[in-house]
Amino acid sequence: MEIILKKNCEITLQNPDDFKQFHVTVDGSAMEGTEVLGALGPQATAAGNDEFWISADHVRALANRTSDLEWQQNFTKMLETVRPHGWSNEDLTRIRVHVKRL
Repeated sequence: MEIILKKNCEITLQNPDDFKQFHVTVDGSAMEGTEVLGALGPQATAAGNDEFWISADHVRALANRTSDLEWQQNFTKMLETVRPHGWSNEDLTRIRVHVKRL
């Protein structure tokens, strides 16, 4: 799963069925961390070192799979799997993501 953040701040979700990886790809390496955070909007907070916490509900909205029960279950399972490693919070409402730059 990959959130694409374009230079014009347009956000899309690619590979929504890939539950083995999750990151933000920034199209434009000159974009600073604060600019990335601003583009991600109020559903994100800084976690440091080009990492951010993003609302799990925002990811669900980007995936546009609200009525797909199987997808919802797989996404929740992904959050549960990464929680012991610090990549989701205890109540599974936020997921930590790292930034890849093009």
